[in-house]
Amino acid sequence: RNPMIISTAVYQNEDVVRMVDTAVRSLWQELQERVDEVVGGYRAPVDAKGRSEIEKRVKKFYYTVDEKARSVTLTPLGLQELFARLAGAR
Repeated sequence: RNPMIISTAVYQNEDVVRMVDTAVRSLWQELQERVDEVVGGYRAPVDAKGRSEIEKRVKKFYYTVDEKARSVTLTPLGLQELFARLAGAR
């Protein structure tokens, strides 16, 4: 699942929404690749539960999820990564 970062009822510039969506998807893909690298580094096979735990550990550096509020908050590192992608998208 891809976390939804922008959600509002007011008018939004579609170009900005697309640019942010592309940047978020890029960050998400990179995080999945990092998880794959970590999992691949283990000598023994990693089961689904172990992979889930690894994903949580990797992703917590970039964002936190508040399931009760149904929101995602980027950490400083996550913001830095997202802004770097947005700067490259111009």
